[in-house]
Amino acid sequence: MLDIAKVLMGAVDNPNGNVRKAVALALGNSKVKASIPALINLLKDKHWQIQEAAITSLGLMEAKEAAEPLKEILQAAKTDLRKAILDNLMGKPGGAAGKEQASPFGGGGKKKQEVPFQVKKAAALALSRILPDVAVDPMIAMLDSDNDNLKIASMVGLGNMQATKACPKIIPLLQSEKLPLKKTAIVIVGKLKAKEAVPQLIEALSDNNEAIRVEAIIALNHLKPPEAIKPLTEALKDQEPNVRKTAAIALGNTKSDEMIEPLLAAINDKNWEVRKAIITSLNNLKAKDTMERIALFLGESNEDVRAAAAVAYANLNML
Repeated sequence: MLDIAKVLMGAVDNPNGNVRKAVALALGNSKVKASIPALINLLKDKHWQIQEAAITSLGLMEAKEAAEPLKEILQAAKTDLRKAILDNLMGKPGGAAGKEQASPFGGGGKKKQEVPFQVKKAAALALSRILPDVAVDPMIAMLDSDNDNLKIASMVGLGNMQATKACPKIIPLLQSEKLPLKKTAIVIVGKLKAKEAVPQLIEALSDNNEAIRVEAIIALNHLKPPEAIKPLTEALKDQEPNVRKTAAIALGNTKSDEMIEPLLAAINDKNWEVRKAIITSLNNLKAKDTMERIALFLGESNEDVRAAAAVAYANLNML
């Protein structure tokens, strides 16, 4: 039988950069531990895109052997590693994340060269997976704090670290009576694609607060659970146009023909942003049979709606 991992490892030195990048990603998906040295070697590749791919794979494999070279990429000593991880994941300037540093990829440390932010961010994310005790676990512990601002900051950080292990601690906050906590929790469970939060997210579609309803729709858009389809179609009748618009966008992203009928039923919404969102979603759904209805909006008074209708009509006409 052909050993795919062995074949892939043999291609890490391919002269074609696209091949090396594809190999780096494929090795990560293979989860074959024997490929870790080859991926670490790719951290020295001359192309940052390949470095980023190798780092991503090392993180997925939770390769502890890669911890030290990844620390070098962040230029972080043990004492400030946690800060470096969080700064790079949250895009904060300054500190280890924003200074011009010696590149870990060559030059003997004499030549100053900025490490691409994509590489730093990938390294920070990978380290948060490889060394969860450094950043992830302490931030999960912070969710037990009585300080709401600390809880919110922790949730944001855990979301950026894609720390799915934090979901059992975050999901109860969906029931919080405090708007900032509840809103942040909804955003983060959507970002972490926490399927176990779907019932609470659907319940949030009936919340009295418009912002909560909007964020719940966005979170459900990330998850795309079948049981949310009906509640999302009902959100097209919400009293707030921003909720209706967001629901229209989410329904267009389902890629299901079943969404065409409810979107058409709402296409004459009094709010132009909602009309535009519905037309765009019908375009995304490749709903060719709706061309005649969309054509009626080519003479719409609102310029943005006219433009959306023109794009949709042209695209659907080519199907």
